[in-house]
Amino acid sequence: MSIVFYILEVLLHIFGILFAIRICSFKKDAWYFYFLAIITGAFEFFVVAGLNYISLLNGIIPSTGNLILALVAIIIYNKVKVKPKEITKADLSKVAPLIILIILLMIVFIHLTSPVNQVSTDTIILDIFNILVFVGTVLLAFGYIAGLIINAIYAIKSITMSIFFILQIQHLSLVFFINFFFSMISFIIFLLGYIKNKKLLKN
Repeated sequence: MSIVFYILEVLLHIFGILFAIRICSFKKDAWYFYFLAIITGAFEFFVVAGLNYISLLNGIIPSTGNLILALVAIIIYNKVKVKPKEITKADLSKVAPLIILIILLMIVFIHLTSPVNQVSTDTIILDIFNILVFVGTVLLAFGYIAGLIINAIYAIKSITMSIFFILQIQHLSLVFFINFFFSMISFIIFLLGYIKNKKLLKN
């Protein structure tokens, strides 16, 4: 891997950490960091795949949902004051249909963008986690603190995978160590953010 790739990899995770820190306080600038992380990830794919515009497009297409989410969240946070809240029984009639709709859209999107010959138990599990974290991030766009604990759970998945790949793929161990390091930080931030907001709402 080139030095540019590692720079982009670290930059992507830094933007992710900044998003985590700011979204724990439900600040609108969190979504700018989220947007930058997505764009950085697309450029990272661009570098790995050979520095051509088709590879850049291929890097952006899988992140379309995240880009739309970032832009919608930026609009929401600029229009209204988003405050942390829990999902109550009264909210279920609004939140449940939203979650179901997102899951269905994500399943369709994954089906359309994933190669059929690469479907396996591992990819299905990864897709489930990707849907889970997307749902959690959508909840954060509306101020629901459940999104924080969902992102913390996703970080555990990233930590586990990083450890596995560090042990299995020696020549890429630095990439997975970087992912492990930042995933640990993300887990701590999201978990503490959830606990903090949970206590504030109780008081």
